[in-house]
Amino acid sequence: MAQESKSGLTLTGGATENTSELCFTRFNELSAGLAKIIPVNISAVPVRNGHEQRILNIPRQQLKTKQFLKQRPLLIFSAPHERYALAQLCHELIREGFELPKILIGERPSRFAQVDHAPVKAEDFLVELSHFGAITIASNEEIAQALAELGIPAIQGDSNSNEAMMARSAHTNHSLNGYLPVFLVTESAREQGVQSQLQQALPNEAFVVAGGVSAIRSALKNGAAGAVKRMSPEEMPACAG
Repeated sequence: MAQESKSGLTLTGGATENTSELCFTRFNELSAGLAKIIPVNISAVPVRNGHEQRILNIPRQQLKTKQFLKQRPLLIFSAPHERYALAQLCHELIREGFELPKILIGERPSRFAQVDHAPVKAEDFLVELSHFGAITIASNEEIAQALAELGIPAIQGDSNSNEAMMARSAHTNHSLNGYLPVFLVTESAREQGVQSQLQQALPNEAFVVAGGVSAIRSALKNGAAGAVKRMSPEEMPACAG
């Protein structure tokens, strides 16, 4: 169910009429015949090509125009934290008549594209949280309280918590078999170390939010301001002006 933050923005969501999860798959769900699958990278994030198969690099908006791929068995990759944009793409591909599109989330075998793992921008975290759904971890009580004040529920750690273990537990118990990405919010000074932990433990499942609470607060503020600017005069709050 949707929840509204104190900034006025909706912070949890799910699939809409313009999205579909029918294309989503995990590597262990793929059937035999992997050699026939065509890997397609749609991410702007650099990838390291697998040594066994050639990878097509096609921007997301162009993929649906590639008529020659409509009847081919595609396995599509993007930035590993993305779910909302991929659910939109799935809907578009099905609507355009693609017969066999699969979008891989989670584990990425070495034979296919390996997307470089990096901290996720606060704006991108909020997109996933508000439009698709996500698991949020706060590395300590202070961060959990700050997120709660912004209307963002989080799993709370403590001073003795190991972030990688927390992320693995959240992934196992709350992510619906990896369909929801896991985001961890920590102090800016600790981001690099926590990032390294997650890179080793869950490289395509759990992600640090760059800039922590301050970046999230700023992104919410900017998003709310943008929403107000887009409102027509009759929709403006009575106190505005």
